[in-house]
Amino acid sequence: MFLPNRVVLAVTLFGVMGSSCFKPDFKISTQSTLGSGTEASPSPSPSATATPSPSPSPSATATPSPSPSPSETPFALACNCDFYTNPTTRTFDGVTKGVQPGQSICLRGGGPSYDQPISVGVMFTNLNGTASQPILIKNCGSKFKVNYTGGSAPIEFSRVSFVRMTGYTFADGSPGIETSGGNQGIKASRTSDIELDHMYISNTTGIGVNVKTDPTCDVTTQRKTVDNPTGFVMNNVLLHHLKVENVGQEGFYVGNSHWRLGAPLTCSGVSVTVMEHDVNNAQIYDNVIINTGRDGIQLGSAVGGAVVTRNSINGVCSSLDFNYCASGIQLNPGTIATVSRNVIVGNPAWGNWGIQTLATGGTVIHDNLIVDPIFGGIMTKDSVIVPGTDQKIFNNTIIRPGRYGVDSVNSQDMPVIFYNNLIAGIHPGTNASYKYINKHANTEFTDENNIYNDNLATIGFMNPAGGDYRLSSGSAAVNGGRTIDVSGVAIDLDGNPRVVGPKPDIGAYERQ
Repeated sequence: MFLPNRVVLAVTLFGVMGSSCFKPDFKISTQSTLGSGTEASPSPSPSATATPSPSPSPSATATPSPSPSPSETPFALACNCDFYTNPTTRTFDGVTKGVQPGQSICLRGGGPSYDQPISVGVMFTNLNGTASQPILIKNCGSKFKVNYTGGSAPIEFSRVSFVRMTGYTFADGSPGIETSGGNQGIKASRTSDIELDHMYISNTTGIGVNVKTDPTCDVTTQRKTVDNPTGFVMNNVLLHHLKVENVGQEGFYVGNSHWRLGAPLTCSGVSVTVMEHDVNNAQIYDNVIINTGRDGIQLGSAVGGAVVTRNSINGVCSSLDFNYCASGIQLNPGTIATVSRNVIVGNPAWGNWGIQTLATGGTVIHDNLIVDPIFGGIMTKDSVIVPGTDQKIFNNTIIRPGRYGVDSVNSQDMPVIFYNNLIAGIHPGTNASYKYINKHANTEFTDENNIYNDNLATIGFMNPAGGDYRLSSGSAAVNGGRTIDVSGVAIDLDGNPRVVGPKPDIGAYERQ
């Protein structure tokens, strides 16, 4: 399988951030920084860019843990950390340690210089900052690496809020936090307002990054509603500049999958159905995902502000267990999201959809490149119908789909608007039933200004054999699109202006 040059570029996302000890601006915010339809790079809100916290009050330092010995002091002072983890103790309890909002925690490795891999991992619990004073967790002075030998996750969060964990990047471009092993790479439950960035997660038997709370008979784990005011809601999940590789299940699993129907449980001997929590403002961007057993990114119950953008996904569904795996990106019920400017490359030996949406009306999918999706490029299904809304699919490039370019099984109550898309080539193993567009008999599907062509060589791509699907000057796709009046659809996959000429081009790239 060839690797398009767009993916090669995306794999270099871990850029140098400078000294591993400087203190960056915080990004946790109570408002979306990449709201639906917004294409600007994520940037912190004023409240999120707090200056370094003032010297802690005596009450905040009353119970430092543990008191550093003379040999440990230089490590702690090097980055002005308020606390540091113990390389031989897994649990870090914020209440027991006395951690206050705005303070920092250094991740300490093993060995006399605290720079060796550890095996126990770390679990943070009862750690709560505020919107204006989040808690920062970071590596310091050296890489923090966990070669995990336990049965859970190398890094875990429980009952945590307003926390950022960041791995300061080194001169060679490698992130400052790495995990290997475990049944999950990072797990966060009963957690809200969390930001994870600049880490490398690999070789798990299960999920790479798992951020959700599975409901139990405890009502505080179930969806917050008028009838259940003590229920749970997860806000402001920011996952960016993470590399996830060789994991047994999903690369990212954010939010639950059964928002509409709920989850069956037996509570006090009685069979009940409980509702899974909402997710507000989930932002998944600038990540690299390579070789997953199931979906690359699965996002569910994301009822507002969800954005999945600028991710590189290469090879999903290696397990071939299609009861659990289908897509490079899957949007589960309850989700309203903008999915844009992602590069998804299938593995011909495995099989997948590029993007599968079971999402609610209002979802927009635009400017994505999908290569070798063996099932098909995009699949839509309206699992939750909101009257008066639709699903919009604009300016995507789909290369060599195996069964369908697009498969739409929406009912007549959820229209699909399909403009300016380019579907080119047919996978060599495609059977005679292949269709560019396959739609349910009752689906209202508006199909305008799209190009469908079996022959890649005649499209006018720059270098299709080398994986460059930008347009040459003579391509029929140049100025072949229709103007789209949708907020945020203003730049192409490369980040260039969407309209250069009298009309937009067709496909994910605008000829400049």
